[in-house]
Amino acid sequence: MEAVVRATMGGARENQLPLEVIDSLTERIATEKGFKKIVAEETVGKPRVGLLLAAVFLLVLVTVVSASLFGPYGPTASQASCATVPPSSTLFADWAYTYSNLTEVRNAADRIVEGVIVDSSTSGCELIITYYTVKIIMTVKGNSDSSLITVAQTGGIIGNSKQEVRDDPLMQIGDRVILFLNFDPQNGIYGTLGGPQGRLIVTNHLVYSLNVLYPGRNIDINWKISGLPETAVLGRLR
Repeated sequence: MEAVVRATMGGARENQLPLEVIDSLTERIATEKGFKKIVAEETVGKPRVGLLLAAVFLLVLVTVVSASLFGPYGPTASQASCATVPPSSTLFADWAYTYSNLTEVRNAADRIVEGVIVDSSTSGCELIITYYTVKIIMTVKGNSDSSLITVAQTGGIIGNSKQEVRDDPLMQIGDRVILFLNFDPQNGIYGTLGGPQGRLIVTNHLVYSLNVLYPGRNIDINWKISGLPETAVLGRLR
């Protein structure tokens, strides 16, 4: 897995991030299944009079959701332990795998659920991660022994600071979603397959893919779902 972080800040020349910051970023770069590269460009703060670059390369033996984000018992850091609030950034992700169709995503998922996002919390000193609590309405595939699950997403809001992957818009409390998930058994937290490819939005019992709802974001998904009946989509996924 490769991870690259870029931030545009004030300054007269190009500098490399301090080693301790790079080490911290290395520990906290998102490793959602299929997540190959992330580039973070700072969007607020001082005028753009210089460029600050940092490159972090990670080699992993397996791809598991959030493997570098969590310790055995949950997030490795909380905002309370951070000296400063992370800068606002637009994150650009290079997904390592692009699914050909919805059937392929279905077959790759550990679990497929329909649910409502009922709560969220954030963690991260340089890279914000949001942990969403999803109340399960229906399990389409996989384990059905829990009515509440936690799903991690790269990006989030802390105070006035917002980080968001451009092609994977932040989930919102109240969203009704169909999620294609993979599971990290070490900490019991899920992640969506291939970022935006692993999430559908349900509105008034009609289903939409993210590239339909956010046409200006150039979300690279090989299919479009625009207002298909919820029952038809769920029947196809069973």
